[in-house]
Amino acid sequence: MLEPMPSLAIICGQASRFGSAQAGALSTRRSAVASSTRATTANIAEGYGRFHYLDNAKFCSNARGSCWETLDHLITGSDEGFVATELLNQGRTLVNEAVKVLNGYMSYLKRAHRTRPATNNE
Repeated sequence: MLEPMPSLAIICGQASRFGSAQAGALSTRRSAVASSTRATTANIAEGYGRFHYLDNAKFCSNARGSCWETLDHLITGSDEGFVATELLNQGRTLVNEAVKVLNGYMSYLKRAHRTRPATNNE
C-alpha cells in the first residue's frame, strides 16, 4: 500500500517561522506538494476503476509521474531552504518505494493483458 508523503504536515508547520515573502513561497511549495501527492493516489484510484488492464496501467504511469513530481518539489524546497535534509531523504525513500510498487503492479497489468483470452469487442 502506498503511504501519503508525511512531509506536507512538517512543511506546513514551518510556515510561521518565515517572513511574509518567504511564507508566500512556502505556501506555493506546500500547495505543489499537496497537489502532486493527491494526484498520485487519485490516479491509482481512477486506474483501478477502469475496465481494461492497459487503461489501469496508463493511470499508474501517471501516478508514477506524480511521485517523481513530489520528489522534485521536495528537492526544490530543500534548495530554497524550506525542506530539511532529513525530510528530503525521507521523501526520497518513500517515493522510491512507491515507484517500485507501481512498477510491479504495472508489470502485472501488462502480463495479465497479454495472457488473457481475446474477446470479439477488443
